[in-house]
Amino acid sequence: MVDVGASVFASSNQDIPTNTITKINFDGAAYDTDAMFDDASDSLVVNTPGRYLLKARLAWIYTATPGGTRNLRIRVNGVLVAFDGQDTTVNSGADAVSQEVSTIVELNTNDVIDLAAAQNTGSNAVSVPQSQGGDSPIVAPQLQAELEEP
Repeated sequence: MVDVGASVFASSNQDIPTNTITKINFDGAAYDTDAMFDDASDSLVVNTPGRYLLKARLAWIYTATPGGTRNLRIRVNGVLVAFDGQDTTVNSGADAVSQEVSTIVELNTNDVIDLAAAQNTGSNAVSVPQSQGGDSPIVAPQLQAELEEP
């Protein structure tokens, strides 16, 4: 049985400026079985090489903009490995809009995984924490890495 992985989250809002790729800042770990979370760099650092499932989620508040887009990017060593883009024509108002991205990649020791977001609505958007409140875990923003096969 493989038990290597981490799930990190952000517990405060983060501005995502228009037309700027912005690295997401994380401040806690729901779990981290391999000491992967590097709080100083807001990233996960691979200690055990192998094939990993990488997943990320972000909750957005933004201005609805016809023809605009918002996107999430999982990067390894600064190189894009997973991307999801969505239209910003519609916004649900006060509630945040959720976006997810995932991939499976082969990773080596010391590879650095991070999450970045971008949008082009013409005004700042905001990444907001999402949970059920109380002691419920934060489910967005979130970055996860799970070793599938060494």
